[in-house]
Amino acid sequence: AYLDFGALPARTERDVAALHAKFAHYYALVAPPTSAAAGAAAVDMHVDIDDVGGLAAMATYVSMGRHHDYRAALRAALHDAPFDTLIVHGDDDLAPLAESQRYAHLFAPQRVRVVRVPDCGHFV
Repeated sequence: AYLDFGALPARTERDVAALHAKFAHYYALVAPPTSAAAGAAAVDMHVDIDDVGGLAAMATYVSMGRHHDYRAALRAALHDAPFDTLIVHGDDDLAPLAESQRYAHLFAPQRVRVVRVPDCGHFV
């Protein structure tokens, strides 16, 4: 039911938020815990549906299409960007640190920094 995008128009905001909350539990189960306590907490994890997005969050995922690697476009637009960039990566994220570092390479090296945050997942 989570990936049944055709059913989205018939769902309420609260219905979709409940699906996100349920998915968060499974996401936590496969995320690499930084400690045994973090792994145990994932099993008992409860996410309040009032704390997660519903239709707007799902629309963001759907709008990305099947392939959403925008690095080439970002490289062209951002390599000479006149601002500093901080990329924050949680050590418990399912996405590996190497992925955050790959995105860091889109910016001028002197203008970007990647910071790892221990005991945090994707939503630092």
